[in-house]
Amino acid sequence: MDSSAPTSIFLRLLGPQAEALPACVRRLHAAKRPAEFRGRAVAGAARSRLARLCAWVAGLPRADGEIDVRVVLTSPAPGVEVWTRKFGRSTFRSTLRAVGDELHEQLGPVRIRFRLRGDAAGIVWVPLGIDVLRLPLPLALLSGVRARESERDGRYRFDVAASLPLIGLIVRYDGWLDV
Repeated sequence: MDSSAPTSIFLRLLGPQAEALPACVRRLHAAKRPAEFRGRAVAGAARSRLARLCAWVAGLPRADGEIDVRVVLTSPAPGVEVWTRKFGRSTFRSTLRAVGDELHEQLGPVRIRFRLRGDAAGIVWVPLGIDVLRLPLPLALLSGVRARESERDGRYRFDVAASLPLIGLIVRYDGWLDV
């Protein structure tokens, strides 16, 4: 790999779009690994039994309400990042990989494929597919999945929500990190 190439899989996948990102979003993704960030969020946890089961299978947080957030980013291998997020007392980890021009996020047995879109407003994660234990599921399941990174008042902002048809909210977290 070219030593001048970005080490962040996000910056690499975004290519020239990364130049337009808000400064704090670019700083978070360009930070030398391991990196740790702290902030606050409002989290919404799954309510129904089936939604809680889906969240548990994916290893998603059970936190609810306004909470402290701690995010640790590591890069155990080229093209791989591990994001460990602590929401209050609830911790979850996902492994992110650059695969071609896609970002693959592994949450336990669940893998979601995304295309990243970057501009002056931030990064939008566009869902492309989902599989569980490598079995592909219908793309329609991702109709309630959204993830965005942005900047407001000089802070890195995140807004993530996942709902499933007929099941409802699986997880939601909206907040900021000091970068």
